[in-house]
Amino acid sequence: VLITGAGLIGSMAAAVCKKAGARTVTITDVSDYKLGLAKKLGADRTVNVISGDSIAAAREELGIVEGYGVCLEMSGAPACLKDIITHSAYGANISLLGIQPGGSGIDWNTFVWKGLKMKGIYGREMYATWQKMDAMLRHDYYTKYKTAPDEAAREEARRKYLDSVSLPQDFRW
Repeated sequence: VLITGAGLIGSMAAAVCKKAGARTVTITDVSDYKLGLAKKLGADRTVNVISGDSIAAAREELGIVEGYGVCLEMSGAPACLKDIITHSAYGANISLLGIQPGGSGIDWNTFVWKGLKMKGIYGREMYATWQKMDAMLRHDYYTKYKTAPDEAAREEARRKYLDSVSLPQDFRW
């Protein structure tokens, strides 16, 4: 999975993708702080696109030869959409949540020849995704809590659940 934009929604998308079974999640941004939070939430590889790091280097490091099969554009930056089209696999699914500015161009030849599929995501679908994520996290917690052999094990399950969904004390956007 390739995610462009490590804001709150992009970082949470990294957590959802990992929980849903993604083999690898790469996330890009221009802020090391946001990329650090995304890493804590499950991203396997972060790319600061203004520091000289690249998606191509991440792909090589992770052994992603054909490109990313799922791409989530969360930033609204035209350069990020271009990166997604460049680094997507043939037949990849692209979801757009970031709002592109008027006049943003797409390399339609590459888009068509790769057989890409793109879908715009809006508020109602976004909230349904967060509800599914909450249900996944709670299911793990309740399963471990209910099957715990004693109070100490239940407390450990509760602590792990809270740790898995919390953000650091210095969290800020």
